[in-house]
Amino acid sequence: MKKKIKKPWAVYKGVNYNPRNIGLITKEEPNGRLYIKYAEGQFYSDECWNPEYVSRFDTPSEAANYLVKRRGGNLERELKKVSENFPKAISAQSSPK
Repeated sequence: MKKKIKKPWAVYKGVNYNPRNIGLITKEEPNGRLYIKYAEGQFYSDECWNPEYVSRFDTPSEAANYLVKRRGGNLERELKKVSENFPKAISAQSSPK
């Protein structure tokens, strides 16, 4: 059984901890490393990240708000982008349980 990931939405950071984009954490290793998917259906493997360079959130909306506050930009555009990149994950998260 796959372990449910707490706070699966991520803003990953690059040089000087500047936020780069929003992704979805797909795996957590016991040593803390995180694997992040950049979009559903991507052609390459999820990338491994040091958690020091990742801010985690419960929802894509929280991640988008953080990204816009830290990097600038337009919240509506970021929310549209994340919904286009992760339509299944967002649909599953918003459906009643």
